[in-house]
Amino acid sequence: MRYHVTIGSHTYVIDVDGGSVTIDGERLEAHAAAIPGTPLLHVLLGKESWTVACQQLDARRWALGAVGERVEVEVQDDRSKQIEALTGQGRKVVAGGVAKARWWRLVRAWWLSRP
Repeated sequence: MRYHVTIGSHTYVIDVDGGSVTIDGERLEAHAAAIPGTPLLHVLLGKESWTVACQQLDARRWALGAVGERVEVEVQDDRSKQIEALTGQGRKVVAGGVAKARWWRLVRAWWLSRP
């Protein structure tokens, strides 16, 4: 599944395939585990590991916090993006649960955006 993750003015293309992700052409092993009873997620990407606080702001936007920093990101799946481009309209979404895969996609995009 392909996703488009926007941080500031940059959009990353992220392909999810089982236990790995490809982010703008870079393939990494990826695993994520929610920490029960908290908004925290433990993430392993390649050989790096960290804990990230995740807050859903609306159907597409998330606030992520890690290592004392906070960033807002927007996530859109490829199908919705294509439909939006064809119709010229924003997609109508229903807020709800998020697949575990989405968490680490957000985190990796955030991590790559850091200076």
